[in-house]
Amino acid sequence: ASGKTIYLRPKAGSDNDQFYLTNLTWGPDHKTIYLAWLNRTTTDMKLLAFDGNTGEELRMLFSEHDDRWLEPE
Repeated sequence: ASGKTIYLRPKAGSDNDQFYLTNLTWGPDHKTIYLAWLNRTTTDMKLLAFDGNTGEELRMLFSEHDDRWLEPE
């Protein structure tokens, strides 16, 4: 651990600051961070992978949409 603060930078919703980041966990490689991105109305969810050293978004693993609401578990 470097002791340095790293900020995650999601690409999803970058045009809108009204979103939630939840369900954060480290990957088994101890280098990747996974989290769920939800829009403010909780109708769109994306599971995202981030580089734990840089905070850069690596990829979207999947996305989901529901006209009523979503709850990542």
